[in-house]
Amino acid sequence: MNKKYIVISLHGGLGDQIYQYSFGCYLKKIFGYNLIFDTSFYKSRKNKNNLKLEIKNLLKKENHHLEEKIFLFGYTFLSKMRYLSTINKLLNNLLFNLLFKIHVTSFVYDDWKNYSPLKIKKYRKYNTFYFGYWHFKDTILSNKRKILSFLINKNLRKKKISYFVKNKIKKNTCMIHLRGGDYLKKEYENFYVCNEKYYIQAIKLLENKIKNPKFHIFTNDIVYAKKIINKIKIEKKAYFINKNKFTVEQEFALQTIYENAIINNSNFSYLPSLLSSKRKLTISPKKLYKDTNLPKDLKLNKTIYI
Repeated sequence: MNKKYIVISLHGGLGDQIYQYSFGCYLKKIFGYNLIFDTSFYKSRKNKNNLKLEIKNLLKKENHHLEEKIFLFGYTFLSKMRYLSTINKLLNNLLFNLLFKIHVTSFVYDDWKNYSPLKIKKYRKYNTFYFGYWHFKDTILSNKRKILSFLINKNLRKKKISYFVKNKIKKNTCMIHLRGGDYLKKEYENFYVCNEKYYIQAIKLLENKIKNPKFHIFTNDIVYAKKIINKIKIEKKAYFINKNKFTVEQEFALQTIYENAIINNSNFSYLPSLLSSKRKLTISPKKLYKDTNLPKDLKLNKTIYI
C-alpha cells in the first residue's frame, strides 16, 4: 500500500455514506492518497437504528480497502477521539500509535453543526483519520458519474423499478419526502423538522405550476407520514412508495426520475435532487437547522425555497 493514505469513517444512512465516500474520493483525486474506509460503526452499539452499509457494492466495485475494526476499542470510543485535539501533539502521536491498527498521525473532525465551505488545503494531511459528514456539494458533483453509474442507474435498470417508472410516474407526478423516525427524537431537537405548515405551503406552490398533481410519498416513518398527509388533506392523491418494498438504494435512485419534488432537509431527498437530470422543479425548506438557513454552497438549481 502507498504509504500516503487517508482513512474515512463511514457512518449514518445512505445519504451520509455518499457524502463521506465522495469526500474521500475527492481527496484521493486531488492529492493522490490511497483510501481506507472504516466501517466499524455498522457493527457498533452506536448504530441504534440498525443502519446498513448501503454503498458496500460501490466500494467493492472500486476495490477500496475496508476495515471493520481499525481502532482498538471500536467505534464507540473512536467517536470520542475529537476530544483529544486539545492534548499536545507528542501525546497524540503516542495515543494514535497505541489505539489504531495502522499508522495514523492525526485525527480531523468535521464540525457539521457549523457549516463552512470546502477549503481543500485544510485536508492536505495524509496518514490521517477523517471523522465527520463532509456535506460538500462540490465533492458530490466531482464523483457524480460514478454515483450515477454504480448506484443510481444500476438500480433503475432493475425490472421492478423500470416497470414502476413506466407505469406510475407521469408528468404531473410529484414526489414528497416525509422524514419522521429519528428526526422526531429529542437528540434532533435543534434540527428544522418540516411540519404540515411547510407541506401545505409547498403543495400550494406546486398546484400553481402543475395541473392536478398526484403525489408519491417517500418516508422512513409511515405512521408519521400518514398523519401529515391527512392533515394537509391530500390522502386521495397520495401513493405510498413503501407498498412496493423497494430497498433503500432503490428508493434513493427512484427519486432522481421525478420532474417535480417536495423535499425536506434530509440527505435522502436532497442528494437525488442534486443528481437528477430530469428534475424541473424542486421545493425545499430554506432552513438547515432551526436557527440556520441552508448555506449558498448547498443550494440546488431549479428550486424554490420556503
